[in-house]
Amino acid sequence: MTDRRFTVLRDQSRLPHAERATLPASLPWSAVEPWREQAEQNHDQTLERFNERGGLAPEELWCAAHGKSLSAIRDITESAAGEWLRAVSGRSVAEVEARQQREPS
Repeated sequence: MTDRRFTVLRDQSRLPHAERATLPASLPWSAVEPWREQAEQNHDQTLERFNERGGLAPEELWCAAHGKSLSAIRDITESAAGEWLRAVSGRSVAEVEARQQREPS
């Protein structure tokens, strides 16, 4: 079973290209699903619609994951949100792989 992917919006980042290139292009949908309610509250759009329109930026994902409104974007730098996202991405991939190994083929 392959996990559905949620796109990370990287193209509008102000980070230097070398740092932006290290951001994950997507996350397993299962990693983002728990943040659905806050993300949809912040933007008044569904996760599915976000994904169709190019995803969410790392800072927006950070706000949703931490149960914060978009006004909290001022509380995290773009670089720090990128570091957090890289860490989440690594954990998410490991969790998905572990789940797939437990599922019968």
